[in-house]
Parts: sequence; C-alpha cells; structure tokens
Amino acid sequence: MKNIKKVLPIALVVTFSFLGGVTSNSLDNVSYASQGELTYKNTLSRFVREDSTFRESDAYKNANDGEKTVYRVSIGYAKELLENESTTEEQFKAAAQEVFEARNQIEDTTNPLEETGKLRVSLKLQMYPAKDLIYKSDVGEYNQKEYDNLSKAYAKALNVYNNDDATDAEIKEASVNLKDAADTFVKESNRKARIIDLENSIEKNKMQIKFKFFL
Repeated sequence: MKNIKKVLPIALVVTFSFLGGVTSNSLDNVSYASQGELTYKNTLSRFVREDSTFRESDAYKNANDGEKTVYRVSIGYAKELLENESTTEEQFKAAAQEVFEARNQIEDTTNPLEETGKLRVSLKLQMYPAKDLIYKSDVGEYNQKEYDNLSKAYAKALNVYNNDDATDAEIKEASVNLKDAADTFVKESNRKARIIDLENSIEKNKMQIKFKFFL
C-alpha cells in the first residue's frame, strides 16, 4: 500500500502584490474553441500546443507572479490529463476552462487587485492539489470517510470560487476547510496504509513459518 504524497504548488507562498482581479467566466458563455474542435480534449490540446508561444507574449511577460503561477499550474495539470488515457471529457472540460480563465486573466489588465481577488487566487491554488488527491488516490474502506469529506470540501470550495458574490469570509472558510480536509485525508490514509502493510507482512511471515514447518 503506497503512501499518498500531497504536493502543494509553490504558488501557495507567492506574493500577491499588484495581482489583478480574478474572474470566473464560464466557457459556456464565451467563444473559446476554434472551428473544428469538437471535443474539450482537442481544445485542451491546442492550449498546450500554444503554451510556449503564450509564455513569449508581452501579456505573459508583463503579468505578475501570481497570475503566471495560476497559469503554469493549470497548464501543467492539463498536460497530465492529456497523458492519462483514462481522463474523461468532463475532466478535459474543467481543465480547459481553468486554462482559459488563467490566460484570460493575464490578457485582461483592466481590473485592479482587491483583497477578494487575493483570496480567490489563494483558494484556486488550494484546489489544485485537492483535485489531484480526489482523482489519483487509492480509496478503500480504510479511508472512505476522509475521502468523502475531502470531496465535499472540494465541491464547496468550487461553488464558492465560482460565485462572484461570495464574501471574503466565505472564501476564507472554504479555503481553510479544504486544506484541513486534504491534510486529514493524507494523514489518515498514510497511517492506515502503514497498518495494512504491517498486517500483510505479519500474515506473510505466518505463511512462511507454516510452509517451513511442513517441510
């Protein structure tokens, strides 16, 4: 039973000075796909192909560290999904929207940063490692409860992030609850995984002893 590694993006410690406001435009309301792109996977593939060119653009070079970090994390996650044969179209859709929003935020310099913008970025970055845990972790009876709590906390955080009217208090609460749920899931999963490994090792030794006894 392997331990779960929780990898937090470096962006969580980024300085948000002069960071632009965060938007949550839905891809359903904008034209983001080129003609002929019939799936979200194709759209995501295009975003990845354009990555190096986008990073050379003046908009990206002039963006602040927070905006760049959100984009790098989203495009990195997109590449992981494209390399995974089991990725669903819904996952491609969500990832395409995240990359689109990250690019749009860099290209839109009209909104000055306010405290709510900082909190939204922080919550967004907290959501990436949580999503990884939800989609990539081994789940069984030993950690189902913690997994369910993490899933609920992520769903709540997603709703808050997508709610333009969410208050600072609601954003902070969602961020704290998501981090706590993720930390608890990792800690409990690893603890119980070690117990299971120990029990399996003891059982294996018993079988070896019995085998030697009958020789």
